[in-house]
Amino acid sequence: MMKTIEITESVYDRLATKITGFGDTPSLVIERLLNDVEGASVKPGLIFHPENESKFKELLLRDKVAEVAIYKKNGEIEVLVWNASKLKESSNIKANIWSGYLRNWEGKGIIKAEFTIYARPVDDFRDHKFFDLCKAVSPLINVPYKNLIEYDFEHTIEERDGENVLEIQFSDGQNFDLFENNEYFESSTKRITVPQHCLNYPL
Repeated sequence: MMKTIEITESVYDRLATKITGFGDTPSLVIERLLNDVEGASVKPGLIFHPENESKFKELLLRDKVAEVAIYKKNGEIEVLVWNASKLKESSNIKANIWSGYLRNWEGKGIIKAEFTIYARPVDDFRDHKFFDLCKAVSPLINVPYKNLIEYDFEHTIEERDGENVLEIQFSDGQNFDLFENNEYFESSTKRITVPQHCLNYPL
């Protein structure tokens, strides 16, 4: 049964800063804060995209790859690529997750994990190369793919010292909180610079 409580706008704004991404709510934030105070351990929530776990498994078996976004207590997000080439129809998805990506979740401070099948939305202004680029850059900069493809940016490739370098220039007026403390992101210019040797993607 849901209850309604009243809080000041300033307290609500503080709660909003603790939200870790899609699917998180002020209620879940309060629960995490209470658990910290009480010293209780709550297993991380698992979120699948698509939401239906059976459909997610079906697509994972088809594509043999998915994105994993790990959210931590300290606000960090770690983006990984799930290579599921050895996954079988008989495999237990959640057992794989708990024994793999969420092993020692308490020690790592993990509070939530999202598992996403890479999708290419219908977009008349962006070709498949744009989505392939986002897919490759996402785990390097620890920004989930589904968030990165929503940003407005242009990219160029330049040769420097005999190596290709990728530059992603974001448009002004966007929220860059996800890029905070990212070594590849220059906040003053709203630009990401990545040399070829750091990127598992041909430039």
